[in-house]
Amino acid sequence: MPTTFKQQFQEQGFVIIQGLVQPQDRAELEVACDRVIAKTRSGEWPHRRTVGKHFPPYGDADPDSWGVQHVMHPDLEEPAFAQWYTSEPLLTAAKELLECKDEDLQMELFNLLINPVSHSFALRWHRDDISEKATEDEERAALEIWHHGIQWNTYGLSTH
Repeated sequence: MPTTFKQQFQEQGFVIIQGLVQPQDRAELEVACDRVIAKTRSGEWPHRRTVGKHFPPYGDADPDSWGVQHVMHPDLEEPAFAQWYTSEPLLTAAKELLECKDEDLQMELFNLLINPVSHSFALRWHRDDISEKATEDEERAALEIWHHGIQWNTYGLSTH
């Protein structure tokens, strides 16, 4: 009997899902990423994460960016992101990992991490929803809550 994604996640703390991005979708997503990054760097798309700030508010103090926000916003005119985000392979994996049905799913943020042009920048290690000042006991308690355990990372969509 093959191991499920959920079993792998529980045993290893992560799961890599091969084929989650199909080759035809990957090509379309890479082109969409290139256009979105160009719009962000030119200032045409203002919803970005700026170098020097790990967390909001970001502001415009530095023109260099490390992230593009709201990639499914209709004004960005890039339907490839929403098409992939709602694709059957992704939904099937999410439902298996979360042990839920379609009606239990809700839309979450979909942002794009990019390499800054003129800065060496890296995000510090953090856990979403857990304060950086949390004690070990507070962190362990927060990690026991299931929703603190899922983070979708789609690395490899683009070289950015």
